[in-house]
Amino acid sequence: MRRSRLLLEQHFDPVTARQLDALIEGLTLHRSLDGEPHSRELTRLAVTRLTAASS
Repeated sequence: MRRSRLLLEQHFDPVTARQLDALIEGLTLHRSLDGEPHSRELTRLAVTRLTAASS
């Protein structure tokens, strides 16, 4: 977790990096457990919402 956050912090502030890290982990978990994965558009929208404040 620390390593992925450090990598994300190269592009985003620490708070946004933490949120993105949680999103990535959550999406991975949901993908492995859900019978019908969500669309790329939903992922794009989530990332856009999380990163909009850090711009």
